[in-house]
Amino acid sequence: MDQAIDILDTISDRKATGQPIALATVVRTVAATAAKAGAKAVILPDGTISEGWIGGGCARAAVLKAAREALEPRRRQLIRTAFFEGETYEELAQRTGSPIGSVKSWIRRGLLQLRACLEQ
Repeated sequence: MDQAIDILDTISDRKATGQPIALATVVRTVAATAAKAGAKAVILPDGTISEGWIGGGCARAAVLKAAREALEPRRRQLIRTAFFEGETYEELAQRTGSPIGSVKSWIRRGLLQLRACLEQ
């Protein structure tokens, strides 16, 4: 029960500050795994798990791969470039020849899509 409270606290704190997160929940398991159905984890935009547990490397990799594949290619590239390569919104806007507001919207929609995928 303490782990569930910690996860809810983390979600609440990050939501209050506007930080994007995803909540992954193990629905069922097929093979032997350390995580059981109902296990949850808070996943940050860079792919790190801030709270909880969804299993070992294979389970975590599968969840993140499914989430990335669910994104439209342009959103996937913008998120990768912004969060993993450190480009600013201004740099992305200049490189793509798009207004900064559009770049922010595409990334935000991509993060929301990522969250929805991870919550399934």
